[in-house]
Amino acid sequence: MLNYNISELLKNDERFTGIDFRWGPIFLYFFFAFIIIYTILLPFYLFTNKVNHKRDNEMFIYPITAHFCQMVKVSYLVFVSACFNFILVVNINSSQINIVLIALLFFALFNVLYIITQAFHVLIFVLAVERFFLYFFPSSEKVFKSVPIKIKYLYIVIIAKDCSCFVFSVWKRNEAVFENLNWMNFFFLMTCCINDIIVFFSAVIYIPIFLSVRRLVNLQSVQRSKPHNYIFLQTMVVFTLKSIHILIYMVTSHGGNFSSMLFIHWIIVADFITTPLIVQMSYLSCNKRNMSVLFASHSFRHFSMCCFI
Repeated sequence: MLNYNISELLKNDERFTGIDFRWGPIFLYFFFAFIIIYTILLPFYLFTNKVNHKRDNEMFIYPITAHFCQMVKVSYLVFVSACFNFILVVNINSSQINIVLIALLFFALFNVLYIITQAFHVLIFVLAVERFFLYFFPSSEKVFKSVPIKIKYLYIVIIAKDCSCFVFSVWKRNEAVFENLNWMNFFFLMTCCINDIIVFFSAVIYIPIFLSVRRLVNLQSVQRSKPHNYIFLQTMVVFTLKSIHILIYMVTSHGGNFSSMLFIHWIIVADFITTPLIVQMSYLSCNKRNMSVLFASHSFRHFSMCCFI
């Protein structure tokens, strides 16, 4: 029923005239599958993070990993709330005032997720760069420790950028960058491209580390912990989850009519789910210890307390 309502809503919008929506359910199936994976994986991520708290606290990258943990929880709650509000907008026949209020709340939740997702992409890249320098230049740890990590400034920059883009888009609302692409969607597209580029490079950065560690495979410590396998797994997580953008392009361009607006907004929504998944799966698969904690047997009470307390 929800799928039918969304399809009808889009078909009635003149901006999507000529778009073939028969492939839409395929994207929705992937969408709901990722939501299920996200929901299942979240408590295990929180549990492993809580168990490793003392050890992680001793590492200089702890501010980033701790921030990831907090914002993954926030993004999940905001995402669920945004989905609920979207369903209300699509399905409920209510007064005009109620619909406007629900739509405004959805707009606010959407922008919160949009800001968090941008921060995730930047921090994933920063973490990859730090690990690269730590591995090949161990003395760089002193430099990193001497520079305090102020994540709040990252959010200030992102919010300032988004506000500036919004004001400029309103000012140029009657002008188009290209055919069927206004300034607002252009800024969305550029942000998505930049996010993909920096996450792609964060995955590429791990490749030299993987190759270097693999050359040491004859060492007993490497044979025991197999770090190259975990580095490879981290890299594949990024490439696999980001490949959903290819599916989105196929869906939005099927039938020879490409909708840039539909493509951009589906990419953004997909990033709302896949980016926290990259954070969680990368953390869980980064070393043998985390994998051991993940698959070790624990009492339900202990598991629940670590996840939610």
